[in-house]
Amino acid sequence: MYKILLLTAFFLSISVFGNDLTVVAIGDAEKEADEIIFIHGKSLNKDEKSFIKILENDFGFYRTLFKVKGSSSSHTSGELAQVRFVTRVGFEMEGKNKVVNISLTDSLDNNFSYDFKVAISNKNKRFNAHSVANNIYEKIIGKKSIFLSKIIFVSDKLSSRKNVIKELYQSDFDGGNVKRLTRHRGLVISPAISHDGKRVLYSLISSIKRSKKRNINLRMLNIATNKSSLISA
Repeated sequence: MYKILLLTAFFLSISVFGNDLTVVAIGDAEKEADEIIFIHGKSLNKDEKSFIKILENDFGFYRTLFKVKGSSSSHTSGELAQVRFVTRVGFEMEGKNKVVNISLTDSLDNNFSYDFKVAISNKNKRFNAHSVANNIYEKIIGKKSIFLSKIIFVSDKLSSRKNVIKELYQSDFDGGNVKRLTRHRGLVISPAISHDGKRVLYSLISSIKRSKKRNINLRMLNIATNKSSLISA
């Protein structure tokens, strides 16, 4: 404790008397976030605007790594030179399929470029956008993002004053695309996800007919098939 106090006092003395010095506690120093901008065409429809908005929001979750400059259809070369990562997003039709073209450049590395395209659909817009964001993130950082992750949670949104109902739900990592997974009309509690992310183990409390007693069953849900099976009664 004595050594820690002395070290703290030393840092404080530098902060007070060294006007030209910036003192940062060991371990607190952080790399300044890199700016990223999404450039697109001038005429976008509602779904295309929503697609780009998802890209912006995704990178907004990594605030210590990226500072999202938003999206723009008008820009100058001088403005883009001030941004670290420039991502050009273009939409086009290839036959009957809609495709998004991505071109990523790094203003600090002339040898860095990443171009790819992905077929998209309005039905899977959120998944497609998260996938594109993950590809961009993985190219820059070198590892996968959280953009394709899912959240499993319990909600009582179907409850009434006389009847409490808790069901299992799933959403994208950002809380969007909420999907109801169970329809027991009972009380789902204590969900636990398998290591491979394919199954959910949970307890179900349900009332026994013609009795005031409650029964607790252990069940397992297959997320891919959305089928629940009884493990233990």
